[in-house]
Amino acid sequence: MLSQEWFSPSEIAALALPGMPGTKANVIGMAERGDWQRGDWKDVRWRQRTGRGGGIEYHYSVLPQVAQIKLTLDLVAIEEASERETAKQELTRDEMWKWFEGLPEHKTDEAKMRLEALDAVRTLVQTGLKKTFVMQQIAAKNGIKLSTF
Repeated sequence: MLSQEWFSPSEIAALALPGMPGTKANVIGMAERGDWQRGDWKDVRWRQRTGRGGGIEYHYSVLPQVAQIKLTLDLVAIEEASERETAKQELTRDEMWKWFEGLPEHKTDEAKMRLEALDAVRTLVQTGLKKTFVMQQIAAKNGIKLSTF
């Protein structure tokens, strides 16, 4: 089951699904030509939209099969990414350090060098120097691009 199964014509157009029009008006036209609002399909394949503005929402099952497949793949990818992000946020401090220590040495060395550079910037800014000037100097000294600092 998908995390979202009902879509307004605007949402369908914005998804840019294969075999589907790219504008709200054209999605509505396709729905009319395809008789998506048949009386016996009410609350099964279409429903009145609750909330501001009203309108109609369509169940994804009324879409062409190629659009359903793409939509399903996209929603599953989003859900998986969200689950990964949640898992990352639930890591304890010790688990994060264990992960960091498991990285290749060149990655940890780079991270440590950048941390030292940021610490130097913080220390110098606290003495009253301008942050932009300090960042430029530390970046040049450590071979760090200012835009990635």
